[in-house]
Amino acid sequence: MNKKYMYSFVALLAIGLVSAGLTGYFSNTVEADFTAEHPILITGFDDDLTDFQGGETRTIQAHLSNEADVEIQGLLQIVISEAHVSINDFEALTGNIHEYVNEALTFSSGDLDLTVEEGFVESIDSSIPGEVTITTGVRTFEVGEDWDASITMTLATDATGTYTIEASIIPLV
Repeated sequence: MNKKYMYSFVALLAIGLVSAGLTGYFSNTVEADFTAEHPILITGFDDDLTDFQGGETRTIQAHLSNEADVEIQGLLQIVISEAHVSINDFEALTGNIHEYVNEALTFSSGDLDLTVEEGFVESIDSSIPGEVTITTGVRTFEVGEDWDASITMTLATDATGTYTIEASIIPLV
């Protein structure tokens, strides 16, 4: 047999053996499934806002909790929707926050004006028709931190419509 063919045959045999060995190696894999959830859990806003008339004041409650084992930085965003909503629909719009870490009160602030871009509120955006978006500056949620928060709304006397209010945390990466 020709040496040239012999070397080619040995090379092909070696490649075949290595491939057969790797097939078993690659097929012996494990798999795990997991679900990633939002690190900040927000509950509440189940207060009764029926029969809310212009000129009246109502307060809604929320609870925020850092469910992760790491510090989370993010922006608190409040979106108020109604077909013709504007920030002027509210005579007053204030927030109260009590922050706890491991059940110990670490910060408390009341009567935060949510209608003015200063201090707690970084921006108020009305560029999307039917929405007013209020965004805070960066907030840091420590491991085990909880917030008890409330938003007190006084509607202007000429405000009418069906309003929706949502709160969320936008994590910073």
